[in-house]
Amino acid sequence: MIQSGQPRPTSGMRPRALELTQDRTILIALDTSDFAVAALKFAATHVIRDNDAVVLLRVVSEQDAVDTYYADFVSSEDELRAELNAAVLFLGASQAELLVETYSKSIANWSDCHAVQVFAEVKIASTSVGETICSYADELKPSMIVMGSRGLGVVHRMLLGSTSSYVSHHAGVPVLIVREETTREVVKPEESKSTHPKPAPMIPALKTELL
Repeated sequence: MIQSGQPRPTSGMRPRALELTQDRTILIALDTSDFAVAALKFAATHVIRDNDAVVLLRVVSEQDAVDTYYADFVSSEDELRAELNAAVLFLGASQAELLVETYSKSIANWSDCHAVQVFAEVKIASTSVGETICSYADELKPSMIVMGSRGLGVVHRMLLGSTSSYVSHHAGVPVLIVREETTREVVKPEESKSTHPKPAPMIPALKTELL
């Protein structure tokens, strides 16, 4: 664990593949669930090492953004699209900043790494969350993807599918899924007795899909 006065991970936002010069790039898909926080802690304690770049990705359903902010205020599909594009820029920048501020400190507290660079990206998904994660991974070209899982049974996965299942089958890079059984004893940042920061809040009424 990094003690007070020791170097902490540096932070940034909106990474691009050509800007990432670290040994490895670890893409961590986050929503607002306990499983996502536990997956982040698992990555910090078992996966992330010095000289890695960590990219935190949060994907928001486009329909949630439309229903919450624009359904009653626009008169045409073109106007809606223009407003939504503006929202992507605003929400992406503000939420990415919150992600970096919150979770870079958690990664530092949970790991023994002194030289980790943390970025964040927020995407509004026009398709499914799983497709958006895979598409972003194709652009970023990370060394691996880490994400949590709700631990759906076989029947539920067959009937309903899941984001983690989709990503594991369609991503072009290795995918580490932290299952429900692995996360049960993990303490969320706000429940810890240490100085862990609280998870980054989402903008009011804006939901993220469970992984």
